[in-house]
Amino acid sequence: DMSGFTTLTRSATEAELGEVLEAFESLTTEGVGAHSGQIIKTIGDEVLFMADTPAVCALLALELIDRAEETDGVPPLRIGLAAGPVVTRLGDVYGSTVNVASRLTTLSRPGWILVDRGMADALEQDERFALRSHRPESVRGFHHLRQWRLLAAGEQAPAARRRSHGHRSR
Repeated sequence: DMSGFTTLTRSATEAELGEVLEAFESLTTEGVGAHSGQIIKTIGDEVLFMADTPAVCALLALELIDRAEETDGVPPLRIGLAAGPVVTRLGDVYGSTVNVASRLTTLSRPGWILVDRGMADALEQDERFALRSHRPESVRGFHHLRQWRLLAAGEQAPAARRRSHGHRSR
């Protein structure tokens, strides 16, 4: 999800919005494809994707956050990740796992990735990642949704990440 996209739509021209959406679609398509993930669908300023393992999904999400920061004009992303079973039907996915990921995205802050218990459990022993527990929150359909902030190992949390402008560091 692109943070602040609704506000952007009020002040940008159609051409400017088209450029932002094109850049967003390119960075997500390239990022998901680079990790052999699958884009399930795009809904305006959001992308629903899947990956084969929690670790691949986490790496992909971290890369998407970085790519957005490095891409001029693209607002910071907010990402929610959940691990678990899904029902696949006609190219779409359904179920509690999808709903949890959506709720986590809503709770996430710009430049953050929030994960559910399943993702946290799957990633806690992986030295490439750091997890910071956050208090549970009540959201539509979930009374006390547990959440962890996902970071790359060694990354500082809670300090806000700064957006880079005009250059790429990857």
